[in-house]
Amino acid sequence: MIGDHLTFEVWGRSAAKAESVVSALQPKCKITVADDLAVATRKADIVVTATGSTAPLIKEAWVGEGTHITAIGADAPGKQELETRLISRADDLVADSIDQCLDHGEMSHAFGQELISRKNVVEIGATLSRAEPGRTNCRQVTIADLTGVAAQDIAIARVVLEANRKDEHR
Repeated sequence: MIGDHLTFEVWGRSAAKAESVVSALQPKCKITVADDLAVATRKADIVVTATGSTAPLIKEAWVGEGTHITAIGADAPGKQELETRLISRADDLVADSIDQCLDHGEMSHAFGQELISRKNVVEIGATLSRAEPGRTNCRQVTIADLTGVAAQDIAIARVVLEANRKDEHR
């Protein structure tokens, strides 16, 4: 069972859809529906966004020290889940593809307003290989902007599937 000592919350614009996700995951981990996005964000160590929103859902003021955010919903022009000030405040910005993220990812809004530059962003491979340091202390706010790179998506899916298969055989 994953997450024996962890708690997870799911928030959604549709309470019924959030409840459906919770029901599907509940046998595997301790998970509940969050009623208030601001409250859930304020107490979270890790936030994962996966919406098709065209307006920021996560406000800069809600994110505390040490929070990590993985944003995967802003994968096309016009989408945005994070307030632009939050991107410019982050201590570490990681992208699956710098070109894609600065063009149409979460970072594109801050980049377009010249609040960040290309030199503020590292590609995830550089962080994973330790060519770039990533988070250097527990107080830093880190953001991973994942717009979708097919080879990476396939590799991630493979790891998840293999972990699920191992979990099923226990």
